Amino acid sequence: MTDVTSGRKQHELLADCYREFAALGFTRKPVGRHAVELAILLTLGLGGAVAFLTAAGITGQAVALVVMTLGNLGLTTYGHSASHNGIAERTWVNRALMYLVYGVIFGTSSSWWWNKHIAVHHATPNVLGLDDDVHLLPWFALTDEQARTGSPLQQWYYRRQWLVLPLALALTAISMMVSSWLFLARALSSSRRTSRHVADVIALLLHPLAWIALPLIWWPAGDVAAFYMVRAALLGGAVFLTAAPAHFPAEARFFSSEGHEDRASYRRHSDYILLQTSTTVNFRTNWVGDLLCCGSQYQIEHHLFPTISHAYYPQMSPLVRRFCDTHGYPYQSIGWGEGIWKSLRVFWRPKRVEPRLAADQSTW
Repeated sequence: MTDVTSGRKQHELLADCYREFAALGFTRKPVGRHAVELAILLTLGLGGAVAFLTAAGITGQAVALVVMTLGNLGLTTYGHSASHNGIAERTWVNRALMYLVYGVIFGTSSSWWWNKHIAVHHATPNVLGLDDDVHLLPWFALTDEQARTGSPLQQWYYRRQWLVLPLALALTAISMMVSSWLFLARALSSSRRTSRHVADVIALLLHPLAWIALPLIWWPAGDVAAFYMVRAALLGGAVFLTAAPAHFPAEARFFSSEGHEDRASYRRHSDYILLQTSTTVNFRTNWVGDLLCCGSQYQIEHHLFPTISHAYYPQMSPLVRRFCDTHGYPYQSIGWGEGIWKSLRVFWRPKRVEPRLAADQSTW
């Protein structure tokens, strides 16, 4: 574990890197490129939805669903970049994009996402007990220790949990929506309520107007309801394709939070750079994947420098790799297909948990 001096040293190392990136122009936001990306993804996501609802044959509907799902996947990763202020120079523009993408288009609270992803996940990625993204109990056991706990019936289920995974993925988007609404309701009823929560509510109210009330003008209620559920199911599966390969494969370590009562304690006693680089994995894509992932495939660069635009990650990648090699930090990259397979495999053979974060791991 590190002390205050080493923590200061880590900050200095990252600050030096950031200054190098600033000198190369990477801290400027390429707004024009981001606008084109948004236009393409909206065309795919919304155009695919309209095409599905108006297509006459099954083949046309199937193609439309694929186009819609790819567009929606890209919109989720685009919104992810906006949540880190990585799209525009002005914070309010990034927030507005969040409300549009997550609130209006997908019906998910932006406030919930900011808390879940930025405050929680980025602070302690893949730390059991602190990172909610790897806490799937009681539905799934992601570690061998979790799979061995509980009643004999639970252990029997965990050995076969992979059979339930397709259903769980289909329900992921709906589950995220419900969880986010509950989070927002608690925030609105407490003293923590702010204008951002109010804007969040407005965006969420526009969601059913856009995706239920408006389609009901032209299509029967049954068709609208069925389309809404199919759209959500496909989105849940698609999100797994970009989120899981970054943190679920065996190369991305799971760490125990034992001895630390909260995230602040864990952060104070941990090597921040090692935590980010040992729990994240990059995955390689082609140009289509680059459009749809919006930087999610460069997870190491993103976790170390989350506010920099994803447009620069390909250029930053060799520099970050050199930085990691120089200072003894892991830098791991796998193929996208390999990452998806290894992520699925965790539900069949759960991962082991590292007892502590240490730089002397022999298997980096």
